Amino acid sequence: MELDANLIWLQTELRALGKDKDLKKIKYIGGNEDRIDGVVNVIRIYSTKSYLSTEKKKRLQFLQLLFLNTNTENDLSQFPKESQHLVKVIPTLSTCLLACIVLNTNLLSDYCELMKTFPLSLNKELLFELQICLTNCNLKKTLQDTSLLLKALIELFQVNEMDNKIMQGICHIANEMLKNIVYFNTEKALELTSSQLQEHMGHCILKILQIINLCPPYQVNVCQFLEHTVNVATKLMKAVTVNVFCIWAQVKCECGTPLQLVVAEESFCTIDHLKNYEPAACLIDILSTIARKPKPLNDKVLEADLSDIIFQINRGDENQLVWFRALINTQLFKDENAVKCLKKWYHLCTADDVLHLLDHSSSSDDRAVVLKCANALNVSDLKNVIIKHFWKHTNIWKENIGDEFTMFLNKFDHSDDIRETKRMLLFSLQNREYMLQTLYEKCLMKRTNINKYKIIFNEIKDIMDVNSFSTRIFANIMQSNLPKDENIVCYRELLSILLELQYFSDGIVNKIFGACLLSIEGDDCTLATLTLFNTIPVNFRVIVGQEDLVFTLLFILEKYRQEFDILHLAPAITQQCTDLLCKFSKDVQCLNFGDRLSELPLTHINKYYASKFYSSSEDTFLKFIYHSETTSDYVECAAKLINLLPICVKSEWMLITNEILERFGYVETLNLYSQVMFLISQLKENVERRLVYCLQLYTIILKDILQPKYNTLTEEQTLAKQICRLLKNIPPNIRENEAIRLTGLLTNNVLKSLKGDREFILLLISIQDTGVSQLLAQRMLE
Repeated sequence: MELDANLIWLQTELRALGKDKDLKKIKYIGGNEDRIDGVVNVIRIYSTKSYLSTEKKKRLQFLQLLFLNTNTENDLSQFPKESQHLVKVIPTLSTCLLACIVLNTNLLSDYCELMKTFPLSLNKELLFELQICLTNCNLKKTLQDTSLLLKALIELFQVNEMDNKIMQGICHIANEMLKNIVYFNTEKALELTSSQLQEHMGHCILKILQIINLCPPYQVNVCQFLEHTVNVATKLMKAVTVNVFCIWAQVKCECGTPLQLVVAEESFCTIDHLKNYEPAACLIDILSTIARKPKPLNDKVLEADLSDIIFQINRGDENQLVWFRALINTQLFKDENAVKCLKKWYHLCTADDVLHLLDHSSSSDDRAVVLKCANALNVSDLKNVIIKHFWKHTNIWKENIGDEFTMFLNKFDHSDDIRETKRMLLFSLQNREYMLQTLYEKCLMKRTNINKYKIIFNEIKDIMDVNSFSTRIFANIMQSNLPKDENIVCYRELLSILLELQYFSDGIVNKIFGACLLSIEGDDCTLATLTLFNTIPVNFRVIVGQEDLVFTLLFILEKYRQEFDILHLAPAITQQCTDLLCKFSKDVQCLNFGDRLSELPLTHINKYYASKFYSSSEDTFLKFIYHSETTSDYVECAAKLINLLPICVKSEWMLITNEILERFGYVETLNLYSQVMFLISQLKENVERRLVYCLQLYTIILKDILQPKYNTLTEEQTLAKQICRLLKNIPPNIRENEAIRLTGLLTNNVLKSLKGDREFILLLISIQDTGVSQLLAQRMLE
């Protein structure tokens, strides 16, 4: 307990009250009532300021502070060291003042809890003052507080030997407290009517019987107190007449049961408890005339109506949970009072209770109450409840969480450390479709830190897995928000996280992308989707989704190969398809749809990729297409390449180049490509775009395949001459751009070495293009 502003205020007020008379000297005598009331009122105000009524830990600490600052004969070193700093924080109080504070500021139950931790001598001093103080209270308070103290003293007796003077003194005080119950304060009794006194008498007997039932009959430490209590109960029962007993039937106890029945049932328990205890023989004889066997709690619950159940719950006794379970199993949403009771005691709900309430809630108001109950569960139980509910019900909640969830995400975006797992789970319970769809859409925005959202996806995964829900929502998102250049990076990052968290299996990804590719109409979206699919780590060995995906890719490949010269994106789409098919064909171990693939009406170049899934042949690309080895005849080979190269993509050009190199060698391969480029440019049906496309790929072939292998000065000079021959045959309108691209492959050293090469100079002149000639000449002379 720290010295805060409220404690300083208390210190100041108590010092002011102690100016007239030292607080440690105040007793009941001498007209000190006003001073005592003043101190008690100050403590009450402090309790309100410090919220002691709602925070038990603070109350216990404050009680220790009061004991440490009370004028007693005890050695303060007996208290814990961590509390020693509290000494003299407030003015020293008398034990009389301490007793009045404990009784009048709701600290008695806390003292009873701490009683066993305090020194016995300190307990004796305080109990002595409490006994005197209770004598002057009204009869009801005297009975309630004395009963509470005696129950705590029974526990104290059981853990301490009775052969020392202090314990004997405490036992004597306990006996005096019993007298406070039985022998009424005359002044206080005069304030009650005759029937009220008879009712109070019944409550006294009930409390004494309850105290007796707490005492072990044969434990030595308790025997002295038990014997005295039995004698007191016997005397009191002898004073009970039939008329008094009948009046008790008209009085309701706190539990709602007639006092007569409660006393009769407690009497039965006392008889059973003391049946072999000889000093209680007389009491047992008297009690046997009124005793009645208590009904089992389950029977009481079964017989109770809804109002009785609510009443018992609101009492908050040791059976509260049993009554609360009974309320849960009623049709409580049809009764306004039952709903109010549930709202009040929602924290008593278990996971099973919440699951039951979820099953029986229908309106938004009902669900608001259930949501409050669900919030009381721990994270693990809440998650299990939601999962079970979603497996059990297809009619899932669809509450309006838009604004609240948006605020949550905004807070999440701007926080480095946010742990609100329970709130995430509650959002998923209220409207998991909206939640997951919003999360997916949020992650597809450019400015979203997708890796940060991994926390949320991880927490809700098990819930979203129910009935493949996450898969369906993602498939819908891909249909409505197709992959494009603008969002492909976001899609890739999102899928990477979802695959890592195992939201989807590889087979599910295959099916999602296959369905998406079939429904896409735009070329740009088709390309983006294929590119995305090509970059995510999917294992194609799984059976699920294989067949549909292979057929879809071959269908797209056939479509765009036929429109190669028409559509601007056709080459890029074709390249992505061939890459995917090659990658998947390596993963596949066995297929059961090979026959169907072999019968597909594909062009021969596309059939090459289909064959990879069902044929074990190791034919090269050209051999498969032309059913023969690559010819050594220039004319025949060039004729084949004229029609083939313009519809091939980069990977296919590389396959072709490697095959030609193996057959003809470096120089002849250069000659062959130059000849093919010239022939393509001379075709009547030539499309300029086709030639530019071929020249671009030829440049890539030179850079990626030929130059790395053949990089001697002589080979580089040969390449320079072939480029000049090629430029001579390129149409003037595209020559300059292509010259820049092709000559960019040549180093200045190679060009300088050709300054005196007559053949190269003549080739350069033969281009008959001033711009190109100047470009090369300038580099040769640098």
